[in-house]
Amino acid sequence: MRERISLELAERIAERALELSKGPISVAIYDGFGWPVLCYRHQDAPPPTYEMARDRAWTAAMFGMPSDEVSSLGDINTSNWNDRVTTSPGGFPIEVNGKLLGGLGIAGYSPEEDKKLCVEVLKDIDGL
Repeated sequence: MRERISLELAERIAERALELSKGPISVAIYDGFGWPVLCYRHQDAPPPTYEMARDRAWTAAMFGMPSDEVSSLGDINTSNWNDRVTTSPGGFPIEVNGKLLGGLGIAGYSPEEDKKLCVEVLKDIDGL
């Protein structure tokens, strides 16, 4: 079941991502219906990380799975239907009590490090 994430929870998730990061990153949070709730780029993060974080968050929210697992659904050709889809690691669905609230996207390190940070940020989401 899809729901909308509250701005309050989105802010707490973003703050946790920034606390756990080792350097400048971009963070994006989309709701379960694909609308942006919070997008942030640290002033020292490369500008392209902002769009990467947005794409990863949107993909995780829309498919309800980590962005790098979307390719398991078959041939995802972004040029033919939606340029927001990415199969790059660093996007994770935000789920609480079995409800899909949205997606978190992080960019700023290598894709694998971004993915690890997403997992760490969302590890104790019930406690946020």
